[in-house]
Amino acid sequence: MSWIWLTHRISDNDTEGLQDFNLGLQHLHIEWCKARAHQNQWFEEVQLLLEEMWSVEMEGLIAYAKQQAFIQCSLSASFREKWKGVPALMATGMGDNEDEHPCLDTPP
Repeated sequence: MSWIWLTHRISDNDTEGLQDFNLGLQHLHIEWCKARAHQNQWFEEVQLLLEEMWSVEMEGLIAYAKQQAFIQCSLSASFREKWKGVPALMATGMGDNEDEHPCLDTPP
């Protein structure tokens, strides 16, 4: 609990200066409540901002993963196309003759 709520009021029967002190203390209590409300609002804003940052980061990671998956699938298809002739090339007996060298550019 803040010290502001522990400060005791002075009786209204006291002099005019002390009455002003009581009014000042009431004003201080009101200002403290306003400041506390502002603090709570800013805390909520920070929480919302952190959630939004997390959401954007997750969206970015998902987009990156999809892009990487596309790249890997493209590479796989490309390699399958380039190497599809290798089994037939090996079945023809390439390598029996030392002068022959396998070539992927020309089919067997």
